[in-house]
Amino acid sequence: MRIPPEIISEFDLRVRRVVDGVLVGRAASSRFGGSPEFAEHVAYNPGDDVRRIDWKVYARKKKLFLKRFFHESEIPLVLLYDRTKSMAYQNKAAMASLFAGAFAYISYRMHGSTAMFQIGGGAIPFSRGFSTVLRIFYEASRSPSSSSSFGESVLLLLSRIRKRSLVIVISDMAFPEEDLLTGISLLCKKHETAFLHVLSSGEWNFREDGKILIDMETGESVSVPPDSRSLQRDRIRAWVRAVRSAVLSRGGAYSLVLSDEEFRAALRRTVEAFFPR
Repeated sequence: MRIPPEIISEFDLRVRRVVDGVLVGRAASSRFGGSPEFAEHVAYNPGDDVRRIDWKVYARKKKLFLKRFFHESEIPLVLLYDRTKSMAYQNKAAMASLFAGAFAYISYRMHGSTAMFQIGGGAIPFSRGFSTVLRIFYEASRSPSSSSSFGESVLLLLSRIRKRSLVIVISDMAFPEEDLLTGISLLCKKHETAFLHVLSSGEWNFREDGKILIDMETGESVSVPPDSRSLQRDRIRAWVRAVRSAVLSRGGAYSLVLSDEEFRAALRRTVEAFFPR
């Protein structure tokens, strides 16, 4: 799959440099296996980490190869990424795509394998290498365009991923309560799980009282009563607390991010929550 040059440039500028800065001085996470051991050589592709080139092999063969590593206790990374229509609201999808690229890149730096399932259809199978990171970022950067059940997406993931993995859910969690809670329970029971809850400032600091809003999933009109701003904010924040409590009570990790936050600060906070020292 050929990645557009503009995607590569955007990843390098907006994700790779930020992640490298955030990870400076941090030890490798035990979730990705700790100290790696040499496994094999793989052909170098443009964009791969030049620090992993084996120059001794190059001296013999006059071709570039990378050292690939593994660790017996390595835990693969699976991203469950939300591409449903509600993610298009106020740049939630844009922030989510940066995190998808960042998590894939962190896994790559730790020599791990990564896969991505999309809520709404589509999957990228387990693979290693920088090209996988770019493909995940490219897919995550596409505009949200579908509707789907969270529970059904979780069941599909569980049917295909049998080895215990670190599953990171990237979503606004805008699903029916029973569907969402069932999916959370299933994931946390089978895998190590972390939830990145992406909301917009317009949702967190609701100001749309007295207006008619369109449900981005169903297309239905929703009339918001006037002078209900405080009530609507309380409802949203209570829902966020309920999602957080459901995740933490089942042993998962949780981080809330707003779509207009500065990415570096949001990433640093989330890395501390998902990948503790």
